[in-house]
Amino acid sequence: MPEEEPKIFIDEDWKSEVQRERDQAPETAEDAGGAAPEGLPEPSFSAIVNNFAAQTMMALGAMPGAGGDEVFVDLHQAQFCIASLAILREKTEGNLDEEELKYLDEVLGQLAKAFEMLMREFEAQEQGGAEAPGDGLKLH
Repeated sequence: MPEEEPKIFIDEDWKSEVQRERDQAPETAEDAGGAAPEGLPEPSFSAIVNNFAAQTMMALGAMPGAGGDEVFVDLHQAQFCIASLAILREKTEGNLDEEELKYLDEVLGQLAKAFEMLMREFEAQEQGGAEAPGDGLKLH
């Protein structure tokens, strides 16, 4: 009986959070006290985490980049974004409230798992000629 391939599970909460922040974004920069350009959410800790999470997911091929329909996998970029979040976690030690810390840890853990699973799939492909992970993904 063939083994089932592991499925990547990514919690969609961060995507919902990004959308909520976009929906709550002020109409103009004046409304935000000059803090956020028009059309962007107000800067916040979760917005920083979500920005890195979105960049990581694009680099892992889970969503297309800003410019088109084509999906690429860029493992170096994904690794950079995950490492950046880990540095953010380290450098903010003791300065985050409980909710921010929990959110950062959850996102960081999920992204690291997704990265590891994709790496295993690519390694299996190289070793055994297994089918490439995800249809239509191009490795950068």
